[in-house]
Amino acid sequence: MIDVFVIIVNYNSGEVVQRAIRSLNEEYLTIKILIVDNHSSDNSVRLLSEINDDRVELLISNSNSGFSGGVNMAYKHIKYKYTLPKHMFIFNPDAVAVKNMIFNLKESLELNEDAAVISPRIIAMNGEAWYSGAIIDNNNLKVINVPPHTKNNEIIKIDVFSGCAALFKVKCMEISGEFNEMLFMYYDEADYSKRLKKNNFDIIYHSRIVIKHELSYTTRNISYIKTYYMTRNNYMYFMNNSPFNKYVTFLLLTKHIVRNMVSLTSRGKIKNVGYGLLGIFHFLINKGGKL
Repeated sequence: MIDVFVIIVNYNSGEVVQRAIRSLNEEYLTIKILIVDNHSSDNSVRLLSEINDDRVELLISNSNSGFSGGVNMAYKHIKYKYTLPKHMFIFNPDAVAVKNMIFNLKESLELNEDAAVISPRIIAMNGEAWYSGAIIDNNNLKVINVPPHTKNNEIIKIDVFSGCAALFKVKCMEISGEFNEMLFMYYDEADYSKRLKKNNFDIIYHSRIVIKHELSYTTRNISYIKTYYMTRNNYMYFMNNSPFNKYVTFLLLTKHIVRNMVSLTSRGKIKNVGYGLLGIFHFLINKGGKL
């Protein structure tokens, strides 16, 4: 009997996935780990195929469908091959868990009847704060990842879970549907969180369960790609979810983006600026999915 399915979406991170899996060794629960390789261009498939762990099953995608597509692929596989579990845990390949992390998250999630998902506190490998329960700043059209006021609370309601580490009640996912593959990566958590809330589910955060995350491992050498998706999906998310009308929303977002482009230019990141402008253009012509 499998208590929780763990989904790890991998793209060119084969060298660190094994560390993530080892960190899940100390769990009271019976887990099954599904690794979706998103058409990696490095040696990930070979490394993942060599993992000697009965809990692990490797799914190989014929194309890179991003974080959203990878999660959807694994979820469909679970529904097709297994008895649908009560819980599913999304875990980054570059993250490191603590002992009984999933068990403790599950205990807290079950105590909150209206909650659909829970995320732990996440810190960088050097100990710096990275995620402490994200909130949506509707006045400034921003997702704020580390609001200071959440650090000393144990379990609180938040606006957006972290795709780095998130435990879901599957029954809530069945109601809310699949992740939005138009977004590919970035803002997909905000988009799915909004959908959960529209279905009257809460999103919660546990500050006393702390994991480590190697930040931007996949995009570390291609930061301009991150600029593209962050820019395009910023428009895609807030143009559909802003409290303001479309015209005001577009002007506010463009103001923020221009300020970011100026900052990138001053730091000599001209390629990032070019990809940011491409992101704006693709939003305007409604081109989503993979770049």
